[in-house]
Amino acid sequence: AAKQGDVQSLKGKLIGLPGLDTNENIYLSRLMQANKLRPGLEYKTIRITFSTVMNDFKAGKLDALYLPEPYGTMAEIEKMAVAVDNQEELTGGKLDTVWVVRADYLKGHPAAVDEWLKSLASGCRFIEDDIAKLGARQTGIIQAGYLKFPAETVSKALQGKAGGLQFAPLMPETKALEKILEDAGQLKILTKSVDLKTLVDPQPLKRIGL
Repeated sequence: AAKQGDVQSLKGKLIGLPGLDTNENIYLSRLMQANKLRPGLEYKTIRITFSTVMNDFKAGKLDALYLPEPYGTMAEIEKMAVAVDNQEELTGGKLDTVWVVRADYLKGHPAAVDEWLKSLASGCRFIEDDIAKLGARQTGIIQAGYLKFPAETVSKALQGKAGGLQFAPLMPETKALEKILEDAGQLKILTKSVDLKTLVDPQPLKRIGL
């Protein structure tokens, strides 16, 4: 947020999101609902682009933003914003990324699927090891090359575990995913019910020992 405060300080504010159909919107709605703030009444959200968000925030077009790291860290480094207090319980350390593969490929290429998963798990271990031993310097350099973020900013975000960041290959949490689907329905992101059993298959993870 532009000024220090708790979640109630966001009442009446315009909050920038990377998209209205994103997990950021879902987690923000949970946080605001827990603080009795209703979308469209006590606060408003708007979709913003990653390429212009920092300039828009600096120009005062937004009162707050909820974006994946390292954008929050970038805003704090440039002294444009501070983190809102008391948000960690509802927004930090959540299942944020899921691995998606077509069912026909999953069944038809088990060896390739196993190697793919092992590669992802290895990447997670590399990042966590880099954070612990080198202050995320290697990951910062890699991200700077791919995504053009300043290496120091990426390293700072990872060192501080900003937003509850962690990189670990986890089994699908059915209850957590069901809650996401429920919230997505309430936000009109989903217009039909979805049977999780048709979407989630933990067998490949079990097969490689994760």
